[in-house]
Amino acid sequence: VYTRRGTARALSGHAQLALEDYEEATRLDPDYAPAFLERGIILCDCLGEYDQAIADFDAAVRIDSEQPLASFNRAVACAAKGDLEGAFAGWTEAIRLDPKFDQAHFVRGILYCNGLDEFGKSVADFNETIHLAPQLLVAYYNRGIACYNKGDLDQALASWTRAIQLGFTRVEVFCSRGILHARRADLQEAVADFDEAIRIDPQYAPAFSYRAEARDALGHAEEAAEDRAEATRLLDIHNTSTRTTKAAGEDSQATRPLTGQAFPERLVCASEEMMSCILRRTVSPQESPTMFMLPLLSKPSRPAAIRKSQTNVRHLARLLRPRRLSHE
Repeated sequence: VYTRRGTARALSGHAQLALEDYEEATRLDPDYAPAFLERGIILCDCLGEYDQAIADFDAAVRIDSEQPLASFNRAVACAAKGDLEGAFAGWTEAIRLDPKFDQAHFVRGILYCNGLDEFGKSVADFNETIHLAPQLLVAYYNRGIACYNKGDLDQALASWTRAIQLGFTRVEVFCSRGILHARRADLQEAVADFDEAIRIDPQYAPAFSYRAEARDALGHAEEAAEDRAEATRLLDIHNTSTRTTKAAGEDSQATRPLTGQAFPERLVCASEEMMSCILRRTVSPQESPTMFMLPLLSKPSRPAAIRKSQTNVRHLARLLRPRRLSHE
């Protein structure tokens, strides 16, 4: 009774009242796993008490070792505090317990790609995600990223093109495909993709910067200069906004210069900037999240890559949110 009322209160936005109910439920029955699972969700999702949340998810696992949600949610809490090893272990255990857990395959695929440089394993996880949840179109996009980083440009092109055919028409997929075309010296195709990216989002500075590089290679110096000027203007606006965000105390990071950049040999599945734009959606237990992954940055040095991956996983954790039992 207390657990069910706590869940109702949590879903209506009364986190503290929900927490009180869960605490009473665990006191009355220390072996009732759903109470620990739900209290862990409140601690992780509403209060940011990740260590306490992990302790509750661990308790739920000890009581019911066959429940994959406890392991999945433990991974979310670990990810939120930047513990990549803990996140990887939790999502892997969730997959062991439920091989059809599409979200677990999806987020582990991102971790393989961004944090571990295990691109073949990343591709395998995204393949499984697509098999289990073909409506999650961003999996096609992310599979293309993993294939690209693996050096399999044909499969990357096929995956991005398929994503577009199915309706994934975000600026990032056209920019990614344009980069691939440019690296293959298919410059007209590259410009066409960058044109489409700019049509979709005229404020997306990387598309102007990359189109400038392609136009330069085609000998269109005047048009390339115009694109660089626009990329610089948009970047100045972004950096001003970034400084304002930092002054307000929000988490952000400096943006590197975009003008004059070469076409990167590595791309990433996720970034802080785009994650911040899509964190607002709460995921119900019955559905997969509609996730969009993002901007195109070259692969940093290994320590920086690890720090970047920790940021990515933290935001991914906030996007996913811990999941509830469907019967609660």
